[in-house]
Amino acid sequence: MIRGVIFDFDGTLSDSIPVVIELLDEVFAEFGIDVDAKKAEPLIGMDAWKIIEEITGIHDRKRIDDIVQRWAKKYVDAVLVENRIKLFDNVKNVLEKLRNMGLRIGISTSIISPIANKFIEHYGLTNYIDALSGADEVERGKPAPDIFIKTADKLNLPPENTIVVGDAEYDILGGKAMGAITVLFAPNSTKNNTIKPDFEITNLDDLIDLIKNMQKSKIRISSK
Repeated sequence: MIRGVIFDFDGTLSDSIPVVIELLDEVFAEFGIDVDAKKAEPLIGMDAWKIIEEITGIHDRKRIDDIVQRWAKKYVDAVLVENRIKLFDNVKNVLEKLRNMGLRIGISTSIISPIANKFIEHYGLTNYIDALSGADEVERGKPAPDIFIKTADKLNLPPENTIVVGDAEYDILGGKAMGAITVLFAPNSTKNNTIKPDFEITNLDDLIDLIKNMQKSKIRISSK
């Protein structure tokens, strides 16, 4: 029986990825780094320091930290000051339907929790979210399952009664490692054959019917 849903934030609830890549491109220009920021797109969800190191080849921790901090500052401003990043359509409607179904709702994000909570408040999602875990609360980031386990613990949910919804391979890998049912949200229908979720949806609304059908049939999808 499904008792709760844990969402990723960037690219799942928030249509942020295009802007996040634009901002990284701006940061690279400021730092004189000749790297295509689009290389970071499939890595979004990982630890930001690892993303920068992987796509730039820079290993100086101080320089990486300067880049990440500048990127993070631009991202926060894009959300809270410039309103450049919107939620996906029907996010609030879907969350409300989930709550009306008696399900608990959590967020596991690679954003640090103080900033993530500001985002949740900014978007008017506070009353829909029962628990949130940020990157600062776990030692290992995605694709390790730690952040999903942290949120499930806060929700008092066993993994087998939990659905993890995310747009990236790292969300699916983390959800599977936790033992949850995994749902890939692919709004652009760009199927990635390396990602093997239990289910795939192109619209968040589809999650409601998916859960209803699972509840009726009492299906438990193996995440092994």
